[in-house]
Amino acid sequence: MPSPPGAVFHAVAGPARLHPQRYTPVPTRFMLPTRVALQIKGVTLDSVVCPLCGGGEENLSLLFVRCGIAASLWGSIVRWLQVEHFVVNELVEILRWCDSARLGSSSRHVLEVVCCTTLWFIWRFRNDVVHNSKDL
Repeated sequence: MPSPPGAVFHAVAGPARLHPQRYTPVPTRFMLPTRVALQIKGVTLDSVVCPLCGGGEENLSLLFVRCGIAASLWGSIVRWLQVEHFVVNELVEILRWCDSARLGSSSRHVLEVVCCTTLWFIWRFRNDVVHNSKDL
């Protein structure tokens, strides 16, 4: 089931490994402040279009997965780590892919760290573009 626009997922109690089946939608008040999430909260914006690619309304799935910059980054990571390729449209699907990759435990840990770091990097880059006028 696709997540609502701008929905955030969090882990419920469980082992340290990522378990996407244990990820549940978080109420609106806990969303990352994407442009769609801010609009839902009543913040007036000039535009809700993704500042990185302009390819649609900025929600978590577009920003972290479908945006051309994010998609290119994930493709580079797949080639760099030499892991099975994946095609996803939702953020939670990346977590599922990370959890289901057929790897040994230390390799899986590396993959999880790389995935989390990539998500953090995309968010930080987006914030630099939005708030610090960083060039793409």
